[in-house]
Amino acid sequence: MKYGLIVLLVAAAFFPTTASATCPSQAGAFASGPFYWYTFDFDTTCASTSGNVYSTNMWCYSSPAYQWYSTGSGSVDYSMTVPSGVYSNFSVSVFVEFSDPHSYSGNAISASVVCRHNNSVTHSETIFIHQGNQGSLSCVRFDSSSFTASAGDTIEVSMGGQNYNWDTTMQISTPTIYSSNF
Repeated sequence: MKYGLIVLLVAAAFFPTTASATCPSQAGAFASGPFYWYTFDFDTTCASTSGNVYSTNMWCYSSPAYQWYSTGSGSVDYSMTVPSGVYSNFSVSVFVEFSDPHSYSGNAISASVVCRHNNSVTHSETIFIHQGNQGSLSCVRFDSSSFTASAGDTIEVSMGGQNYNWDTTMQISTPTIYSSNF
């Protein structure tokens, strides 16, 4: 009996019963003429969240996303360590769905990206900010500018929002990070 228990414990140590998702998932390299790139896609389970947000799917492309629900603020944060063997030019894209029947400037969402090398910020940028008085967005893509990163650097994408109305829809997709030779 003791021998059987030891075998089970050793097997459990080397063969876990649940697989954890790799955050983000890497795909590529892709090519189009002289251009090459990798993509890094996140799932909502990769995010660190706080406040009034919940995971959902956007109507466009069924993209995984986070939504800010009524009368509350919240944040969603994603992070990746740049792997070796990819290109040094990076950019980030997100899709946004925003509908505010009140056109209230207090209903707002935003996304930003920060890159760190040895804990020093090498790039910091607001990808977008959108408020209710700026109109609706229907699956609009926002892209950061291009920035340089190398293996071991950290890229963080942060999203924040404040919603005052139950019937206002504010969604941001999970980010896609691109590594390219252009």
